[in-house]
Amino acid sequence: MARQSCRALGAIGAAGILFGCLSTTVDNSGPQSVGAVQGKVTKTDGTPVQGALLLFTVTTVPVGGVAQLVGSTSLLSSADGSYVQPFIVRVEPGAFELEIQVTPPIGALLLPADTAAIPLQLEGSYPPRDTAFVNITLHGR
Repeated sequence: MARQSCRALGAIGAAGILFGCLSTTVDNSGPQSVGAVQGKVTKTDGTPVQGALLLFTVTTVPVGGVAQLVGSTSLLSSADGSYVQPFIVRVEPGAFELEIQVTPPIGALLLPADTAAIPLQLEGSYPPRDTAFVNITLHGR
């Protein structure tokens, strides 16, 4: 009997969560800005690194040492080590900063790498006219 009650409560809770997710609305009003970053992940000898995990974090330019998060996303580098990441965000166009954290594939015997304060221009029209180019070199352990 207690098991049936727990199952019933679990089903009701799951239905409530599902309804909550389905009934949410997204505010599509306001400014939309776009930008992009592209580059290549390589080893020190220039060979490409396939399957490196890249985490992109876009923030406002710090004012008084404080920056606000605009958004973040991730992807894997392609077979030739290249990547292209577009950004479409709900902020006024302008200058922002980009951080890229790179985690090498498991078993690659490479160290992770981080970049910070990469200038990123977000514009009000698509496709963006300005693309940040960032090539990242991973070093061996």
